[in-house]
Amino acid sequence: MSSTQVYVDQQLGATGFVLCEPSIAFQIRPDLWSVLANCRTDFGPEVRKILANRAPVLFTFEGDGPQGYVQGYGGCFSQRRLEDRILELYGIELTAKIVESLPMPQAPNQQASSVLIAQSDDPQVLRALAAEELPTHECHKRREILSARQKIGGVQ
Repeated sequence: MSSTQVYVDQQLGATGFVLCEPSIAFQIRPDLWSVLANCRTDFGPEVRKILANRAPVLFTFEGDGPQGYVQGYGGCFSQRRLEDRILELYGIELTAKIVESLPMPQAPNQQASSVLIAQSDDPQVLRALAAEELPTHECHKRREILSARQKIGGVQ
């Protein structure tokens, strides 16, 4: 049995949900991987299959993780108070969205780095970021939007 399969099974059994994102998984279960790089390598397409077969409810999430902004996917038995349960158990404030099926990952060169976007001086990029809806909770995304709004002189 692979480390990721053990992680998925044990997290679902213990908490009723599992967060599939390497930096979070490594923080929660450092006993399963010797280094974070190994954990990152293990989170391939097979984890999506394992999760889809074990969890009746699938979700995507984003927010501030142990090493900065994170995006990932997960599964749970019940979506009730999911974000609150994650915060209570792990102290990680995430925004979760229930999905029918897990999206396929994009190639790294196709993903826009939110940090680079927020640090951009391109007025179009800054206006697009500033126009996004501001999350109500304190998180990395909120800080990026506020920073973009400040750079273009918009309303905070």
